[in-house]
This record gives sequence, C-alpha cells and structure tokens, in this order.
Amino acid sequence: MYRLAIDRAYRRQGIAGRLLSEAETWLKSQVVKRVGAVLEKDHPWVTGFWDSTEFYLEPLDIRYVRDL
Repeated sequence: MYRLAIDRAYRRQGIAGRLLSEAETWLKSQVVKRVGAVLEKDHPWVTGFWDSTEFYLEPLDIRYVRDL
C-alpha cells in the first residue's frame, strides 16, 4: 500500500481504520511480517490516526533526495 488517504468529507467515520484492517488481513495472508507508515511533516493531523493504531513510532534512517 503506497498511500492511505480519505477525502475530508468522509474523515472521522472509521473508514481509514477499516481500510487499514483489511490491508493488514490481506498482507498477513501473503506472509508479510512487517509494514510501516511514512508521514509527511506538513500533515501533522494524521499522527492522531496512527497513534490510535497498534503501529509504534520508530526512528527513520536518513533519507537523501535531490530535486532535478
């Protein structure tokens, strides 16, 4: 899963949680052992959602990027 986003009109209805649960069920059936979420710094409101899940905060490695 690359992105989990819910339209503003449909937020706070449990949709993201249900989508995440279904994705995790499928991933487990594929014998996936670990999943992660990368949050954008300019979207601080999403941390509340992830804090409500069983995901935990783990320090990230340094990421190098370059604009062309």
